[in-house]
Amino acid sequence: MYLENEIIIPTDHEKYIKGSKVACRSAYGEELLRIGEENKGKIAVVSCDLAPSVNTAKFGENFSEYFFELGLQEHNATSLAGQLSHSFVTFLSSFGVFILDESSYQHKINNMNKDPLKVVITYVGADVGEDGESHQC
Repeated sequence: MYLENEIIIPTDHEKYIKGSKVACRSAYGEELLRIGEENKGKIAVVSCDLAPSVNTAKFGENFSEYFFELGLQEHNATSLAGQLSHSFVTFLSSFGVFILDESSYQHKINNMNKDPLKVVITYVGADVGEDGESHQC
């Protein structure tokens, strides 16, 4: 089992200068890749057919054995990610409406099991652009 205090988190953020503008999801994807590189075999990422949108695709390309693409199955992805989090530092990433609304019961079970899962969501606003109301929180 890999606990959070056993992983290395790089702290040199030369790209992120105060006042510069970087999309949160872009920074997340870049830092996730860096954390993966520093902690080979200790980080797992679960995706729900949105890797390019939530910027986990590069992690998946570089660490395919620790990247789990479940497609449009947020319920199952949340349950799997919860279980993986006992063996890896695990990140679950998707759009807010799917993780917050669709899989809330699975999060309840994960909390009851004390799963140390990291949930990173994007597009939590009222307007997500072209994707329309089915993707809105």
